[in-house]
Amino acid sequence: DDPALQQQLLDLTQQKNKLQADIQQLQQLQHGQQQRQQLEQQLAAQLAKRQHWQQQQAEQQQQLAATERDVQQSRIVQQTHSQHLQRQRMIQQHSAIDLRATLRPAQPCPVCGSSQHPYAGDLVDSAALSLAEQLLQDSEQQLQIFTEQYQQKQQQLTQQQVELGHTEQQLSLTQQLEQDLSASLLAQQQMLLPLQQQLAAAYPSSQ
Repeated sequence: DDPALQQQLLDLTQQKNKLQADIQQLQQLQHGQQQRQQLEQQLAAQLAKRQHWQQQQAEQQQQLAATERDVQQSRIVQQTHSQHLQRQRMIQQHSAIDLRATLRPAQPCPVCGSSQHPYAGDLVDSAALSLAEQLLQDSEQQLQIFTEQYQQKQQQLTQQQVELGHTEQQLSLTQQLEQDLSASLLAQQQMLLPLQQQLAAAYPSSQ
């Protein structure tokens, strides 16, 4: 065995192993760069998603405020109609009492002309009372509709806030992963810089 040849073979084996290690590091660097590109795409998508939920939340808050004003206004109308109905009942009750006090047996009623007064205690303006009751019922139904809409929009806003929170968490995690990967790639590039310089010197680009 020739010692010089053995040393040459040993040197070639070491160079081969080093070259394989360098190639593996370059492949890892390339793979890391691909991962970073994927993370950057995820970041862009998550940023767009966050902007979407922020816009949806702002619009929902405006709608919620408008519906809240509708509820307040409807409640005022309902209270007004309720008070009107109470007044109407009191007025008609007092009117019936006053009229009943003027009635005399066998004397004609000033309203209907009858000399019999079996329902003297029920003399009320049913049309005005029915109108007041209908107005109150309509206002109560409208108030219920606006209240249900307000509750529904509140639930939607809460769900949007949850979705926005999840998106913020995902975005924060992806940003941290991208920063860590970028730092790792920078360290790998610095380690491989001598190899890149050697390759550039060994295989200069054609001018």
